[in-house]
Amino acid sequence: MKLELLDLSVAYGKEPVVQNVSFSIESGELLTVIGANGSGKSTLMKAIARSLRPLNGTVLLDGKSIAKEDTKAIARKLAILPQVHNAPPDFTVRDLVSYGRFPHLGVAGRLSVDDFHAVDRALELTRMTPLAHRNVNTLSGGERQRAWISMALAQEPRVLLLDEPTTFLDISHQFDLLELINTLNEESGLTIMMVLHDLNQAARYSHRIVVLQDGRVHRIGTPDEIIAHDVLSEVFNIRVRILKDPEYGCPYFIPIRSEEGCIDLDGAAG
Repeated sequence: MKLELLDLSVAYGKEPVVQNVSFSIESGELLTVIGANGSGKSTLMKAIARSLRPLNGTVLLDGKSIAKEDTKAIARKLAILPQVHNAPPDFTVRDLVSYGRFPHLGVAGRLSVDDFHAVDRALELTRMTPLAHRNVNTLSGGERQRAWISMALAQEPRVLLLDEPTTFLDISHQFDLLELINTLNEESGLTIMMVLHDLNQAARYSHRIVVLQDGRVHRIGTPDEIIAHDVLSEVFNIRVRILKDPEYGCPYFIPIRSEEGCIDLDGAAG
């Protein structure tokens, strides 16, 4: 399912945060949004998820404006994992994941056999079945993130939005979570848009990357086009050494210094 942003602008009060952003995410694509702190990444995600009303512009899901569709209808197509999420203290993992079935419930509001099967599938996809009866608040950070992704998958969406899903996780759990996201994209054909801080991780797992700077699109391209000296210098104020991973074919970089007073890669004064 294709997601399109057309001339989208978002503000907090009178202060514009996202300005005239336009790009599309193709069906089955894994696209990552990167940018410096305050560039508008999370604000953009909130506007797509309808948590913030845009000043202008349109978000289209499969060619239809999400602003004009019923909330339940959108939730059957699109799910979001926000940065901050808290479960009630007595919730088990299965309780939490079951909430993902809300968009599919009938007037009675009771889970059907199909709903229970969807919950089981979501738990299995995220390898959370053995922890289904654990209290959510007793889980490790990585397990808790997988539980919330399970809830999103229980919606059976065709588009998944992930706002900084690796925040507060150690490197091992970051890798585990990104591998899960990659598997969901490759094996289930799920269209995924996520925000990441780690640029090397974005290059490793993304088909394309959107770079935001001061609320505007600075560049859109493949990892090879984005992990480039000019982008990293202009947007992130660093000089780097760019290398290529021999196994996966993706670029990665080693920071050399910040722009101010740095040394060029060939040894000349910057």
